[in-house]
Amino acid sequence: SYYDGPNIGNELTVDFMLDLVDGGVLGTGYAYVRIDMPEATSVSLTASNSRITAPGNAASFSSISQPTTSTLTVTVTFVGGSTKVFSTDSRTRYTIISGSNRASMSGNVLAAFSNATQGTVSVQVTFPGVYTVNATVTINLVLFSSFTFVANPSPSFTGSTATTVLEQIHCTGVYQRATVRLTAILTDLTTFDVTNSASFSSSNTAAIQIQGTTLMSQGPGQSTIT
Repeated sequence: SYYDGPNIGNELTVDFMLDLVDGGVLGTGYAYVRIDMPEATSVSLTASNSRITAPGNAASFSSISQPTTSTLTVTVTFVGGSTKVFSTDSRTRYTIISGSNRASMSGNVLAAFSNATQGTVSVQVTFPGVYTVNATVTINLVLFSSFTFVANPSPSFTGSTATTVLEQIHCTGVYQRATVRLTAILTDLTTFDVTNSASFSSSNTAAIQIQGTTLMSQGPGQSTIT
């Protein structure tokens, strides 16, 4: 047997047995072999997700799909360049050095609390009594912040911008159309187009009707789109 820590000796044993010609046993014994394991020179700590959110927060819903956990991977590099993954090794210790009110560690998995606030969580990996190397990774904890809702002329044209007025096309009885766009904004200001996950309604269908994400003017009037 052996222990793959640094400079551990007298841990590899070799059993031997001498047999007589007639099958009898002359004797048994063992010998110690000292093995110097290579020193660790560095360690890397990476996260499967650099950004997580609280369970139940709107950012975790399917339209945005931010994860609520992040799996950490620990890789130790030894003298000579060999490496070994220590992510779930019993000698690996994870410590949340900041943001412990936002998430907790279970094995090598960081999981956000359901009542977590926005901010960061920093996790450090060490190997007490085994290796002196350490590493730290920081993960952002984000939450849903707000929506932006705009209507753009359809079809769009060069220089077109969001509009709140659908004009009648000159010399025709036809009105302009518009396409709505709904964007979710997280607390770190990242954005997600969630238009196709939303449903829209018009407060005055005599003025504006909605087909999918297209606003179609039916005539003069005002309507609130929600």
